[in-house]
Amino acid sequence: MKNTSKHLLWGFLLTCFWSGYSIPINAQSPTEAPSTPITETSNNDRQQKAEEFIQLLGSQDYAKAREILAPPLQAEWSSEKIQNLWENDLLATAGAFQSIVKTKAIDAINAQLIIVTTKFANSEEDLIVTLNPQQQIVGLDFPETRNIEEIAQEFVNALVAEDYPQARGYLHPLLKAEAFPEKVQQKWENLLKITGPYKQQVGYEVRKGSDGDGVDVVLVTLEFEKVSEDLFLVFDDQKQIVSVDFPDASD
Repeated sequence: MKNTSKHLLWGFLLTCFWSGYSIPINAQSPTEAPSTPITETSNNDRQQKAEEFIQLLGSQDYAKAREILAPPLQAEWSSEKIQNLWENDLLATAGAFQSIVKTKAIDAINAQLIIVTTKFANSEEDLIVTLNPQQQIVGLDFPETRNIEEIAQEFVNALVAEDYPQARGYLHPLLKAEAFPEKVQQKWENLLKITGPYKQQVGYEVRKGSDGDGVDVVLVTLEFEKVSEDLFLVFDDQKQIVSVDFPDASD
């Protein structure tokens, strides 16, 4: 079940389109030097923080794990929510937590990804802890077992249910450094102002990318009170959303 993130950073420009303007997130390949040098000491500190977070989850101390999240996430994620994600989304398939095997830091311009290789009863998994430049934890990603069609539908379902932290959870780790739940909420609510209330999901279409680019697109057609619109979700080869194209108010 191990899902290694060997293609996680491939030198692309991650762009999340939010109703008429874009938020660029530049990811560097592991061989490139970051624009702002990060010392070995700070790297070690961040790796230790990521390990501490995983250890707290492994020991089921969800309240303390929540305390070391970035403040915007603390406001959105209760201890019960964290417990549900850890136990139902990961432990249900990976088995009981056993130990941390190793950690690896990958630097990007506006975030640092800590790959925490973790041993569970049934498998060994790479968990990704995302930290912002202030060394605050802004994301945690588990290996994804669902296909991109299922993820796209669940992303939309989370928006409709106003579960914006859940919707954000499907974004690429680097997007999490920029898009907190309130940003996701703002863009969805701006769309509803144009289209009227959401009615139903009409259908979806998967457009596979080439073998070389590792990018696939899921087009989800949504029916609203006033109009039907297409929502484009772009996925990388790790089945993580690297771009969301909301319909533009100027169209």
